[in-house]
Amino acid sequence: MTATSRAAFHGALIKVTTMAERSVAPRARSKPVTNRERAVAAQLEQCEVEFRAGRKKACLKAISICFQFGNPVPAWAQRAFVTGVTRYETAEARTLDEALGVKRPKGWRQSRARARLGKGTAAYVMVNALTHPSENSGRQKMSVEEAVADVAERLRMKEAAVWRWHSDKELKAELSEGKGKKKG
Repeated sequence: MTATSRAAFHGALIKVTTMAERSVAPRARSKPVTNRERAVAAQLEQCEVEFRAGRKKACLKAISICFQFGNPVPAWAQRAFVTGVTRYETAEARTLDEALGVKRPKGWRQSRARARLGKGTAAYVMVNALTHPSENSGRQKMSVEEAVADVAERLRMKEAAVWRWHSDKELKAELSEGKGKKKG
């Protein structure tokens, strides 16, 4: 690609981006009405704070949240994403990882990460089973605190990690609860 064609491509991409930002401009700021909308708004605000602090992965997380719950993508995330893709398309960056500013930390292993995720899901299921036992189980209902301590001991995890998994899943359940319902 010559310098002239690269500049033309970049200019056209910026023009399209600007048009896209106008067509998907953020909705008029109204207060979120439902718990789901409040939770999504809080997650997007947290993503923006993380992004401004230099964690570029927060941009992708924000876009994912918007797509998952049908929200418009915030302007800051649009700009960051389009800038990254432009860097990749114009060969400024070798990979999309480099262009978007995300990469796995040194020493990261996929197998360990998957095992951790599996343990976290197991922890969530076990805490729920202990705090909401079925009538046929013969177990007494435990408080969440007791259940977290018990599960942490059984799975050889720190209690803080079990709490984190439990509260993350609760938030996700609350978010998906409102899925498919009309906003209003």
